[in-house]
Amino acid sequence: MVQLRSEKMFQADRENAKGQLQTFDTKIQRHLDLTKRRQEETGRYKQGLQEEAEDEEDGGDQQTLAIKKIEEQSRPLEADQVSCGVMFL
Repeated sequence: MVQLRSEKMFQADRENAKGQLQTFDTKIQRHLDLTKRRQEETGRYKQGLQEEAEDEEDGGDQQTLAIKKIEEQSRPLEADQVSCGVMFL
């Protein structure tokens, strides 16, 4: 009787843990997708600034500064994606 109860509790705990892992897995995947979209948006914005800088008569100093700022801000996104990807594997 005690063994049967113990086995049922073990199975219930196992199912609970499995559900929590699936929820965690889903959240990580969503985060990776969001990070990827943000990187793509940042890349498009950076490309637009680079094109504007090429067209500017003054060499696009403001665009160059903005590009550097974007590059600095995109580094944490890249690191975040890598760390989440490692956890996801």
